[in-house]
Amino acid sequence: MSKKNMFNRLRKLWTGRFAFLRWPLEILKERVASVRENGPFSRRAGGTFYPIRAVRYWWVLCALIDEGRRRKRRIRVADVGCSKGFLKDFMGEKLDAEWVGLDMNIDGEVLEKSGYEEAYECDFDKRLPLPDNSVDAVVFLHVIEHLPRPLFTMTELSRILRPGGLLLAGSPVAPRPIAWMREQQLKARIRKGKVQPGGHVNSLSCSKWRTLVKQTRLNLRMLTGTFLVRWSGSPLENKSWWLRLNQLWGALFPSLGGEAYLIARKPPTPNSKVFHPAAGCVFVPWKWKKGLVVAFILVIVFSWSFFLSTHWNRNCPVTAVVARHQDGNDVFYTIKHPAMKQAVKNKIVTDLYEPQDVVQTYEEDRRHGKDPNYFIPLDLLDAFSQVTVGLDLNVVEDVDLGTVKFALLNSEGLGEF
Repeated sequence: MSKKNMFNRLRKLWTGRFAFLRWPLEILKERVASVRENGPFSRRAGGTFYPIRAVRYWWVLCALIDEGRRRKRRIRVADVGCSKGFLKDFMGEKLDAEWVGLDMNIDGEVLEKSGYEEAYECDFDKRLPLPDNSVDAVVFLHVIEHLPRPLFTMTELSRILRPGGLLLAGSPVAPRPIAWMREQQLKARIRKGKVQPGGHVNSLSCSKWRTLVKQTRLNLRMLTGTFLVRWSGSPLENKSWWLRLNQLWGALFPSLGGEAYLIARKPPTPNSKVFHPAAGCVFVPWKWKKGLVVAFILVIVFSWSFFLSTHWNRNCPVTAVVARHQDGNDVFYTIKHPAMKQAVKNKIVTDLYEPQDVVQTYEEDRRHGKDPNYFIPLDLLDAFSQVTVGLDLNVVEDVDLGTVKFALLNSEGLGEF
């Protein structure tokens, strides 16, 4: 194999199966925070920085941003299965696009408020109410498993896409034998009338997704899994490396990734050759021994990363102070300072950039039943006190971080200085 061919295959893998690893997680953290109050996530999932449940919206946002940059114009997006417009709400102002919502039950007022220019109530088992070649991108998330004729619907999605248009799709996934057994169970439940309208009626594997894409004459650009373990609300979901490890697992073993997500592109001309990722894969089929070796390496990497992240937490003076004052509803802040850099990095405290930010966080936290605590360098304490007059904050403890001493202030009156 020539070096050029090897480079091209590696590039296809990086931009395809491993695309998740090149997209920035800061976008996920920012958007989750912006929709925390009114978003589609549960209270547990929405309370962390990098909830795996939000990945389905994050990767679509990143892919559409890339598509907008590639086209250098405003793109038209069809959100198939738009529900109440959660996807558009998550996008915020990050993407300049024209949105079309399609669902079996449409609330036009809600979708208009979310920013959808058009909305159509339709049955995905029938012809879609959009003309041929009318949208630049189709988002098709967690809908196909509810449809009786997935190939028909996929054909309709290909029809409404413009030449060169993008399909972004996803669903729960399982290895082929398990997906087949699951589908037989679903068929039996359907025959007995035990499946409620809108419930799951088919099961997807990566192989089935590839077949559907090939049958609808789309070019498959990415097919990857999402996670190994999804533990909503876990402290691990505050760690970016935890999400990256899950994404790495999903890229290496898509059928074992919990959920599968794919990007497919409509050929620019009817006679364009269809690309299939298996043709460009540089990995030979792995035998079970190689799979065990990879799994062992992942376990070692995870264990070492977990040790490094927890070792500092156990020995940090800030951790000990936080533990003594944490009553279950306490939150901790610090005025931006180099001595607190590691504590901020490990999410023990949150950085505030100006003393004036204290007033805002104090009022907001108290309104939500939380008790705010502030680590303030002693040399800034006088200036801090002038800004926070009337907030009933008292110095309760001091913390020595090398050459810098901090005072902990709160309104509970715990401890002595």
